[in-house]
Amino acid sequence: MTKKRRPVTEHSAIALAVAQLSDLDITEATGKSVSFYRQCSDPDISTHNISFVDGARLAGKLIETGHAEHFTEAFRNMSRRFSGDQGGIIDDVDVIVSTMTGCQVMAEAIRASRCPHGPAGHDRTNSEIDEIIGHAADLIAELRKTIDSLEAERDQTVIPINKKEAS
Repeated sequence: MTKKRRPVTEHSAIALAVAQLSDLDITEATGKSVSFYRQCSDPDISTHNISFVDGARLAGKLIETGHAEHFTEAFRNMSRRFSGDQGGIIDDVDVIVSTMTGCQVMAEAIRASRCPHGPAGHDRTNSEIDEIIGHAADLIAELRKTIDSLEAERDQTVIPINKKEAS
């Protein structure tokens, strides 16, 4: 079963890289094993962290192999978290990337839940259903936060359309 990770975090970026790159690609790019990066992608293991350089190398390998990289947005979110900048106007590009990443994570959970080699074969287990619901709830919360931010921005911004309104 896939472990639930918050979208657009260092853990989700690493998990997506491990899922999209071959073992050889990862070893060639970083000199480290796939199992190391699986441990780094686990939010419950705080003793294994990815270096900034390894993240950049994995991002480069993802781009080279035609995959989307998620390390840039994960790094931006980490920087905001450490700076205490949790509020303010939401960057539209961040929202799109976060939503797309969340959809990708949810799609992967759905795909894994239908794997014939999974715990219940083609049928979903209750824990798999709960995981998918959790991902959907995260997406809804992200979209709600975006809508609230845009509505607040709209309510605070009055831009005159013509000179008569400006005077």
